[in-house]
Formats: sequence, C-alpha cells, structure tokens
Amino acid sequence: MAKDSPVCLQYLKRCCVNDLSSADRDIRSYEIKADSLILTDIKAIPTLLNLASSYQPFKTSKSYAHVYSNVQVYIIPSSYKVGCLPKTSHSGSDLKSKERNEFLKWCHLNLKGVTVYNPPLNHCQAAYMQALAASLSSQSVIVSSETFTSGFNGLGVLTLNESIPNCESLIMGKPLEFKRNKIVGIEVRGNMPLLAVSTDLVLQFIKFVRPLSDCIVEVWGESLKYISLSDRIAISNMVKETNVNCIFFPCDDVCATFLKSASDLLFTDRKVKVSKAPVDASVPRNYDANYIFNLDEVVTSISGPKRASDRILLSDFQSEFKKSIHAKFSPTSFGIKDACENEEMNQLHGTVIGMSLAGCTNSSNAFVTLHAGLLAKALIDKGFKLPSGIQGYYATGAGLADLYLSEAGLSDIIVEFGLHKSSSCCVDSRSKSVFPFPKQAVTCALLSGNGNYENRKFSDARANYLMSSPLAILLAAVGNVDVDLSQTHVTLQNGETLEIGNIWPSRSDLIDLECKVVLPRVCAAVYKDLSTFSSQFDQIEVQNNQSFAWNPTSLYILRPPYLEMRPVLGDVDRARVLLSLGDDVSSELISPSGSMSRNSTAAQYLSSKGLAPKEYDSYGNRRGNHNIVAMGIFNNNKLRNNLVSIPGPFTKHIPSNSIVDIYEAARMYKKSGTPTVIVAGSNYGCGPTRDSGARGLRLLGVSAVIARSFNSNHRSELINQGLMPVLCEDADCIDVCGEVSLSWCDIDSVECEGWMSWGNFCSNSASNSASNSTSNSRTHPGVVPSIQQNALSTSLSCNGSVRIRLAIYTEDELELLKCGGLLQWRVRDVEEKNQRSLEKHRNQLKANQQTIQPMPPVLMPPLPLPTYSPVLPNMMPPYYTPPYPDVVQYVPVVQYVPVPFSHNQPTVNFVPPHEPYNN
Repeated sequence: MAKDSPVCLQYLKRCCVNDLSSADRDIRSYEIKADSLILTDIKAIPTLLNLASSYQPFKTSKSYAHVYSNVQVYIIPSSYKVGCLPKTSHSGSDLKSKERNEFLKWCHLNLKGVTVYNPPLNHCQAAYMQALAASLSSQSVIVSSETFTSGFNGLGVLTLNESIPNCESLIMGKPLEFKRNKIVGIEVRGNMPLLAVSTDLVLQFIKFVRPLSDCIVEVWGESLKYISLSDRIAISNMVKETNVNCIFFPCDDVCATFLKSASDLLFTDRKVKVSKAPVDASVPRNYDANYIFNLDEVVTSISGPKRASDRILLSDFQSEFKKSIHAKFSPTSFGIKDACENEEMNQLHGTVIGMSLAGCTNSSNAFVTLHAGLLAKALIDKGFKLPSGIQGYYATGAGLADLYLSEAGLSDIIVEFGLHKSSSCCVDSRSKSVFPFPKQAVTCALLSGNGNYENRKFSDARANYLMSSPLAILLAAVGNVDVDLSQTHVTLQNGETLEIGNIWPSRSDLIDLECKVVLPRVCAAVYKDLSTFSSQFDQIEVQNNQSFAWNPTSLYILRPPYLEMRPVLGDVDRARVLLSLGDDVSSELISPSGSMSRNSTAAQYLSSKGLAPKEYDSYGNRRGNHNIVAMGIFNNNKLRNNLVSIPGPFTKHIPSNSIVDIYEAARMYKKSGTPTVIVAGSNYGCGPTRDSGARGLRLLGVSAVIARSFNSNHRSELINQGLMPVLCEDADCIDVCGEVSLSWCDIDSVECEGWMSWGNFCSNSASNSASNSTSNSRTHPGVVPSIQQNALSTSLSCNGSVRIRLAIYTEDELELLKCGGLLQWRVRDVEEKNQRSLEKHRNQLKANQQTIQPMPPVLMPPLPLPTYSPVLPNMMPPYYTPPYPDVVQYVPVVQYVPVPFSHNQPTVNFVPPHEPYNN
C-alpha cells in the first residue's frame, strides 16, 4: 500500500503555482504563493512606502489603478510606541510615533491586503504569537521574515522564514521559489518518566535534531499526544539553534481540540469557525528519511552547585551532593574537613534556605509554570507548604505565566504555597537567610532561571542548583536536597513518607487542561488586545483617501522616488569607480542600522533641520526617509576603501583628485552626469538581509556592482532595485582610478556575457577616427570581433579588459532588470491588466450593441405639441429616443424644459419616454 505524502508537502502543494504532474522527488523546487505574510513595521515600512507611492493615475485608464499587495500582509508593530500620543513638539520619539502611526493607520485603511495589528503592550511576545497563530490556523503556508514566528509550526501552520527580498517579491506578485529539500520524519515513541518536565524534553529533542541539516523535520507518532502545545511551540521556535529549515508538528487531535476551542472564543460572530481538520499523526508517511525519538529516554537533569555548565542527572543528585561536601575544594565541591563534622552538622548539609522562580523561565514556557502551580496545589491539599525558614520568590516576568495560572484557577495558589510574588523579571540577588547557619554548613538555593553562579540569588547559600520550576517546588516542600529522587517516594526528615506519584500531575491531565481551557482563553484575551486598536491609536486622524497625504518636511516618512528612476540595464560607458572594496563586505558595512555619529552626513542633514544630537535616532528607524538611506550607505568607520588610505566613509573623487565623503562624491558624479560602479571581492553583501543597502546604491546613482561573488540574498536585493550584479573573476586587476566601460553581447539573454574595459576614454566624436584605425590592432583573446569593436568604440587608450557575466539566473530576474526593479515591474503589470480589462469591456460593449434590435415605432394619436422654453426651440418630442452606438441603453437626447403652467394654455397630458430596451 502506497504511503501518503508528508503533511507539510501537502500544504506546499496547495500553494504551488507550477506543474506538479511529475513525481514528488523529481521536483527540485516549488513556486508557491503563501496564504499570508508576517512582517514587523521596521522591515515592512519601505515596501509599504513603495505601494503607497504607486497610488497614482496611470496613462491607460486615466484613473486610479492601485498597486495592491498580492498576499495578505500582517504588520506587527515592534519598534514604536502606540501609547505615545502625537505632540506638536519636534522631539524624536513622539515625532517618530506620530508619523509612523499615521502612515501605518493609512495603510491599514486604504492598502488592500494590509492589516496592522496592535503592538504587544500588555503581553509578552510568546502569548502574542500564540494568539496570532490561532487566528491564522486555517491557512496552509505562512511566510515571515521574523524568526520568532517559527513557533507557528508547532500549531500545525507551516511557516517559512524567508529573506526581505523574497517577502517583497511575494507582495508584488512574484511567487516564492522554495527548494525541494529532504523531508525527514521523526517518530515519537514511549512516554516521559515521572519527574521529567518540558525543559528536559525540549532541550533533548533539539539535541537529537542538531545533527540533521538542510531539511524539513516533520514530527509524528503515536506518542505525539504526550508533547504539549507549549512544548511544540518551544521546539519549533528553537529551529535557529539547529541546521534544519523548520520543525513542523502536524495538526493532530490535541492541536485540533485547541484550535476549535480557541476559534469558538476568538470568532464568536462567525458562522464558519477558523479551524483545521485533524490528521492522523500515527500513520507513517513517505519521508525521505525517518528517525525514532523515544520519550522514555528523556532524563531529568539539574546543574550546579556553582556553575551552570556542570550537569548532574537527577538519579545521581543525592550521591553527587554528598561527594561535593568533603571532596577537595574545586568548582564542583566545597572541601569541608571531616574534623568539622558531627551529627548535627550532617543534618544541616543540604538545607534549602531559598528558592526563586525567575520571570525569564515563566515567560519562555508557561506550561512549566502551570505544571508547578498544579504541583503546589496538590502539595497544599496534602498539608505541605513552604517551610518557614525558606525564602521563596515568584517573578511573573512578562505576564504569560500569570495568564496561564489565572485561566486555570490557580492565580493565588503560588502565594498560598508561601512564595512572594513579584512583577519584575528577577528578585534581589543578595537575600539573606532567615535563620543563621554555621559557616561550615553547605546550605542550598533552588533556582529556576537562565543562569547559575555563586551567590546568584541568595548570598548565604553555598550551593546553588539550577532546575525546573516543578522540581524546585517539590524540593522546597521537602526542605532538603539530601533525598533520593530516583524512588517513587521521598522520606522526609521528620520520618514522614511522601508518595511522589500521588502529587505529581500526570502529563495527560496537564495537556488536556492546556489545550481545552488555558491556552484558548489566553489566546482569546490576547487577541482582543491584538485586533482592537488602542484609544490612542484611534485618536490619530488619517484621511481615508486613495493617496497618502505626503508631508515633504517629514524626516521619517517621505514619498520614495524609485518610480521616476530609469532602468540601468545595458552598456555602461565611461563610468567611474565609486568604491573599491575587498572580500566579505557585510550588509552592516553597506547599510548600517545603528545610531548616527555626529560628524556623519546624515547627522549634519538632521542638524540642519533643527534636530539635536539626541534626536538623531538610528538609521534603521529612519529607513522610511530615502534621503537618510542614501546618506547612510557605507557610513561605517570600519570600511576599508582601496581608493583611499584612511578607513571610514570616504572615497576619492577622481576628476578633482580630492578625498570626500562617499555621499558627496556620488552627488558630484550625478551632477556631472557620470555613471558610477562599485568594485568588490568575493561574498559581497554577506550577513543579515538589509534591503536598504540596495535602495541606497540606487539613490546614489550606482549602475552596477562588480564582484567575484555575491551573497544570494543581497544579489536578489540588487535585482529587485534594478541594479546590475556583475560577476568578474579578475576583479583585482581592474584599474579603479581610470574610466570603466561595460559592454554586453546579448542583453536579452539570461546567460549574458560581455567585456569590461578600462583606461582613458574620450567622447565618440573625438575618437571615431582613432578607434577605426586602432581597433584592428587591439586584440583580446577569445573575443567576438563585434563585441571587441563595441567595447573599444569610445576608447583612445584602453589599458585592459576582462570578461564579465551578468549574475542573473532566471527569466523573471532579467525581466525585473529590464523594467528597472520590482516596483516598476509591478506597476507595469497592473497597468497592463488594467488595459486588458478596458479592452475587454469595450469589446463587450460592441458585442452588446450588435445584438440590440431597434425599437418598434410607437403609434399614438396626434397630440398638440407642448410649449417649450425658448432656450430649446424646435425640440423633438420627449418620447422619441433614437439609438446611439456608443452606449448600451437608449437615453433621451436632451432634456426638455416645460413652460410654467398658465390658465390661458390648454392642458396637455405628456406621454413619458419609453423604458430603455434591454437585451
């Protein structure tokens, strides 16, 4: 019996636009159009500005044919404060909030396919993402540029993390090319041991996945039901710690139960609920490879007593602690001499004097806190509380843990157990013990947080052990760490026996409580804040117009000029080298996103506008202003330009032989009409995607970037902006101080090759005779004569030439360069569609007119003609409506104006016009 395809592959096929008639393994890549796209505002604003700038009349229709987004875009504000009301002052933060809010609200109201959500003011990012994922759960494939959305894969929503150029291409209507990587299945078997918690499961699962690379991991198996939704989200979100593309959990019965409950709470007014049909996660599928992860092998571990790197298995905890007391002093032992020992001192060793549940742990995986809350409730029911000599603290952190506990009815259980509740993320790191202990006594502190070292929280504790929250609750109730936790029961110091199995919450009960009650209510509470704008945001007045009201004096939001720029694809004659760079030029060097130095060109520009240095803000926050983007290009003090001997944002203006700022040199070249190019080494544009780097180069007037190799993402950014990425293996031998010319053999071909020559050039009129006499004597090995003559037609003294190739690999990329960039291609595409729509409408009108039959004559008794206004003499009767060929329906020729009624005139009963004849 043939096995079914993996679930993630089925989702990809639903969004695929290319032919899937061949077998799955024969397809190397898919062209997909995602259901939705998620971006943060700082990355989305440049693309939204392009869409807003294209809202203008087109030539063909003489009306607005809007360039809208081809995919539903969700904007998550993360870099500005919605709660900051707009003010009339020129302060940086208020002005930034005001201008960004106005633009984002206009996009939300007017841009088709764009939705702006509230920022997570009152909730942490984890709860925000869970609520957003629940609202989008019915979709198959989501694309995002943000790594924190990887957690969507844990809820059955296939989410692909892509670069900014790919996301922008999706918005503009270009499908996303997704490589057909291997799909590896991981079967989950067994059940977790008694004291194993989510922290142990997540860390050991990631360790299991880490050897895999360049593949999609799909988790399945009978025991998938024992992995909670929070654990799935945490595992999927840690994909950046591995080498795989994503870790996907199909929507099984547990996930479907949650989505149905969340849908009932999130969308109470919808007849059709947003949910997914569960898939059978226990059925083996046609994976490229399959591995087995056994939950029985998940072991509980802690770290300590002094360093977080010293891992101890829980089964060896008691023996390891006893060894550390008398062993020679080291980072893992205390060196207590036997002479100092007695019966009373032995009883003091291991005494717990403090415990802390830090906010970072509670915010990262609230399921662990829910586990601890249920355990505390069970201990209280058995008559156990925190001993009076132990100081206990519970930090709520970002508030997600409090939401979990309150929705589960455990909001007061932590305080009732004996912990002091704090709204901060951490507690006092120098807390003293309640009772004095001898100096030789090895007292202990139990920590549930993100770090461990001596005196981490409690200064009197000699041993600090880092562990999960439920285990810290259990050992705190016991009061001493010198107990054997490998058994099913614990013997207390007073002789009582505590059965762990009677108080430890079962995994099934925890998952059932989370997916049916806690998580749906949490998502509903967060989604209400997410989808409803705050009162401050609603107070912002934005005109609901088809075009945005651009403010030319704004320093944050300006209308970009990219639509007015002409394509640069083609031969480049007598260009100058703006920069000569080495290898591994990162995107941060090309377009910095940090703060501005006071002596930079951008800072001087802002200072001329009346801003103080504290109001300059960063390049990243001002990327909505194209002037700042252009001034920030290569504005880095670590830049090494071979044209000058000093590091920094400087270059040599070759005609004047002067060292100036890069922006000033580019401005001087543009003023003189001289094209410019950039010469670099290998791996140009490496590092994180930074679309502002390519935008800035286009604004500076750069025609091409010539390098030995390009970073793939940055190459796509250059093409999206209409710049030519040129491959040149011999880039080191170029004379960067002379004039440069690029000549292409077949510019309409994807495999376009040509020659780059350099030397001292002059105009065509002065060099025609010289070039004709010298072109035959100048030979280049392997050069087609027509190419050679073209390359030397404007040259008097060519000092050298090298072979070059245009770094484009598809017809779509070539089409983008011909149009001048992605935005220009999209505008042309919409205009052509509008033209085709008009032609279709006109043809339909002509077809309708040919089928219309003339109206039969109306036979009526003769009537006296009415008296008409002298303004319209000799008017035909109103009931006569001759046909007109340019309209679909018959209408009267003119409107008559009757004379006011008079008793001296006869009364006439006017006959109304006939109804138009409809085919």
